[in-house]
Amino acid sequence: MLIRPWQKEDNAKISLLEQQCFSDPWSKEMIESAFCQFNFLGFVACENQQVVGYIGGQSLFEDGEILLVAVDESQRGKGFGKSLVEAFSTALKKKGVEKIFLEVRKSNFVAINCYARCGFLQIAERKGYYSNGEDALIMEKKL
Repeated sequence: MLIRPWQKEDNAKISLLEQQCFSDPWSKEMIESAFCQFNFLGFVACENQQVVGYIGGQSLFEDGEILLVAVDESQRGKGFGKSLVEAFSTALKKKGVEKIFLEVRKSNFVAINCYARCGFLQIAERKGYYSNGEDALIMEKKL
């Protein structure tokens, strides 16, 4: 397992994984736009030199936010998600970020458990947040 910074060349594979992993995925254009933001931070997980997971987000002053995270279905349960969240958290802490936020589907128990193992706590709920009407949990991690 290798965790490394997200590079522009990774965007095509990340877009493909995004399409495979989510019913309401970010478009390739949205991914490219986020990647180009001055405050973007991202990492990819590689296995056998192939991108199998990613995490991307942003920071502004003392706050960070995870915007995108996924692991290829065939690679889940191997610790990639936890390693990506930890790499992201460590990098933000070095930048002076004090807390990280994220939204996660209320039904995504695997992700919620991963985030909890990484130190995130549920702080609120957004009713009908997703396009299908599903609620989102807002989680926070203090660094």
